[in-house]
Amino acid sequence: MVKLITSLIDKFLYPKFGPGQMWEKVAETVSNKGTQLHLNHKVIKLKTMNCTPGFGQLRSK
Repeated sequence: MVKLITSLIDKFLYPKFGPGQMWEKVAETVSNKGTQLHLNHKVIKLKTMNCTPGFGQLRSK
């Protein structure tokens, strides 16, 4: 039987307060760089330019 490798890492240190802790840090980092975050919105449309996100259309819940 051949062992299938499913990960390139041997171990992962999970955040003490769960994955939300990582996303809070991401939100803080991008907000500090001037990016607007729209939480609790549904994405209606997303346009890309050369495979890079350009802009999106949102609707609040």
